Amino acid sequence: IVQTVFMKAYRHLPELQDPDRLRAWLYQIARNTVADHFRKEKRLDELPEQIPSVMEEEAEDNLQEAICGMKGVIPYLPDKYRE
Repeated sequence: IVQTVFMKAYRHLPELQDPDRLRAWLYQIARNTVADHFRKEKRLDELPEQIPSVMEEEAEDNLQEAICGMKGVIPYLPDKYRE
């Protein structure tokens, strides 16, 4: 990806209108190149028929943790949001 970024920058250097914005221009090229790379990458792994029960237990634990966290914050909310 890095090599592609520098090749694109080298090829399009004459199109750079403001040399003071070189850093932002390179960043934009890098960002677009990374997005292109991951857009082209095909996901071939299939999900299993059934998700293991460990995942369900973790989700339940996360839910309980979130509920406890919210209970600690709710008393500090303004009345209209607390309801």
